[in-house]
Formats: sequence, structure tokens, C-alpha cells
Amino acid sequence: MLPDTPWLKWLIAAFTLLATLGSTFAFWGYLVAFIENKTGIVFAELPHGELLEYLFFFAFVLLIALLIRLLTRLSKKVHESKSQEITQWPKGSSLHKAPEQASPATAVDTQPAAIRPPRTAAAERPVNPYDPWHPALPPAFVGRRRILRKLEEASWQGAGVSLVGDWRTGKSSILATFAAHADTLGIPVRRISGQDGAAADHRQFTAAVLGGAQVWLLPQHLPASADATADRLDAWCRDIGNAGNGRPTILLDEATAFLERCDRRFLERLRGLLQASRLALVFATRAPLGAIRDGQGRTSPFANQMELERVGLLDAPAAKAIIARGAALWQADDRDWLLHWAGLHAFYLTLLAGNLFEARRDGEPRNQALDRFRDKAAVQLNLLWTHLDAPDRERLRLAARGQPVIQDALRRRGLLTADGQPFASVLSTWLNEID
Repeated sequence: MLPDTPWLKWLIAAFTLLATLGSTFAFWGYLVAFIENKTGIVFAELPHGELLEYLFFFAFVLLIALLIRLLTRLSKKVHESKSQEITQWPKGSSLHKAPEQASPATAVDTQPAAIRPPRTAAAERPVNPYDPWHPALPPAFVGRRRILRKLEEASWQGAGVSLVGDWRTGKSSILATFAAHADTLGIPVRRISGQDGAAADHRQFTAAVLGGAQVWLLPQHLPASADATADRLDAWCRDIGNAGNGRPTILLDEATAFLERCDRRFLERLRGLLQASRLALVFATRAPLGAIRDGQGRTSPFANQMELERVGLLDAPAAKAIIARGAALWQADDRDWLLHWAGLHAFYLTLLAGNLFEARRDGEPRNQALDRFRDKAAVQLNLLWTHLDAPDRERLRLAARGQPVIQDALRRRGLLTADGQPFASVLSTWLNEID
């Protein structure tokens, strides 16, 4: 280490100043030569050219000095904010370091050991493997193999698929999983959602689709005409389709708003692209396409153009795979208990398993996990209930009272099992409580 003496500091400062001035003069010379070469103007030949060149030089030096000053002040503010963050820890905390202490290693933790949490608690705390609130991807995504095969076939052939299912049945997870799979196959796929603004109009939709290849593209860059915008989409389909890796595939989640609001002419042009097998379309909605009408009461032009695929309950192997993710903490009858309360419904099974996992991890009784689960489930069931008509409500009430109800529509929606019973105790208990 160099000795900390005043003369050495002045020597270093002088050397730094000389080096800065030298590099500034050199850079200025290159800059003047560049300007003269590009513009053909020679400073020396201008009236008072030498004076003008000196003025430009001093302005350049002043600009450099201001820039250095600005960077110095910013660096000082960052340093002060970090120092303030360090000194804001409570004095009793193991993270507190007094200014006179030499290093964190010598800091004394004055918090009593009896109330200080163990330092390895975070590392030993198992992470909850269940997330019911976001689309699932493998390995969290399980089942639905037939639907995924159908989507892949549509992508290769240029066909349309209509995914229909109630809230929280897994439509978004299917789209996300297929998009990841299609990417590995080289199939050009665009996954967008009507909730993200892609349903506002035909320009928003097209910008969302083309934006995957043209990140600069904004809706205002597209023509207002529905036909002109559809021509842009058609050209994109032709360019992508010539690559030979399947048809361009558009996966539109929450497609209801798009079908209700979008320009009718654009929808007809989009249907034309589908009929010509220039692209593949997958719409995810809560109601069948034939039941969705635009502002003028007209049915969707895709109602008879897309193959319907219902998204209902899982199969038994898929449900068991979901339960198996938390097997490290399960006790003797936890698996049967999960199926009793949540059945084969992907969302409710994942929700209950996540609450039970946290209860087992934190040493809480299972009933507390059930209470939290039922509170959260009630919110979703209330939402579903408001969109059921009176006959379907009555059928569910009868099933909850133990009277089997054979109703194909409710079974396909995943609300009733094949033997006419509510899909799980979470539904039957909720129905009995609201009556």
C-alpha cells in the first residue's frame, strides 16, 4: 500500500490532470478532423477560424467537466444512500454495524439467543410447490394429453380449436404449456390475452400478433382499415408459413371480449385465413362460440369453424400427480382427504394441497388449512354461481342434498361427476351453506 502523505496525493492529482488534458486534446484533434472530413469545412480558412476553434474547444472542455461533476454527484448520492441503509438496522440486530467497528465479522449480536430465530431456518423451510393463481407449466402441468395433441394437430394443419371451460379450469395453463411445446417443435406461435389489451380492436390484436417478430410495432403503426390490417396479417402468415414448420398459430386467451368488440369485417377476414389454412387459431372462452354475440346481436363468424374442446375435470392419474408433489409432508390419510374435499378439479385440488402443505410445514392442524381453503374457494364459487341460470342452480342444489342429477352440460363443465354428484365436498358443503 502507498504511504498516505500529502505530497503523494498532490503528485497523483497532477498526473491525473495532465493525463486528462492530454487525452482531451487528442480526442479534440480527432473530433475536429472528423468534422472537417465530413463537412468539408476547414476551421483555419474561416474568418476568425482560429478563435472559433478555441471557443469550440473550451466549450467542449466545459461540457466534459460538467459531465464529470454530474457523475461525481450521482456516485456520492448512491454511496450516501447505501450508508444510510446500513445504519438503519436496529442496534440489537445481527445486521447492525456501528461506525467504529472494523468489519461485519467483528459485530456483536446483542439479541438474546432465546428470541433470535435460527440462522438456518430459511434454508430448511420447504418451498410450497403449489401455485393455483398462475398458469402451470410442466412439470406442474399434468394431464390434458388429448387436448394438447388436438392443438398440435391444428397447428400442423392450419385448423381452429375452441377451448371452453369455466373460470379456473386450466385453459390458460393449457395454452401456456402448448406454446412452450410448440416452440420446441419450431412451430411459430403467438400467445396473447384479451385481458392485456389485445381485444380492444383489430389493430391491437394484429399488433400483438406481429409484435413477436417486430418489437417496434405499435397499433398506431397499422392502418385503420380492417381490410388493410388483415392484409398485413395475411402477409405475415405467408412469410412465416413458407418456412415449413407448421402454420402460424395464434393462441388467444380470454377471447370473448375480442369476439364481442372487434370489427366484423376483420373477423370475417380472419375466418378466411383460417379456412384457407394459412394459420391456426385457438380461442379460450367460458361460453361456446355460438353463444357469444357482438354489439349488434350477431353470432361469432367462428361458431361453425372451430372444433370444440371442453376443459373440465382432470383424470385420476393427473390428480394423483398433483398430490404427489407434496408427498414429503403428507401424513397417512392426507391423499384421500385432498380428493374428498377438492376432487379432480385442477384449481381446487392445487389450492387445497398448497394450504395443507403450508400447514404441515408450519406445524398447524389440518382444519386450519381447510378453513383457509374454503374461504378462498367461496370467492370463486360465488363468481361461478352468478353466471349460472336458475335451472342449473336448482340441479346443483339437488345434487348437494344427495339426489343424483344426470345432466350432461354440468358434467362436461366439471361441476358434476359422472354419477351425478358434486365434483367434491367443497362444492356440496358450500351449496348447503348458502341455502
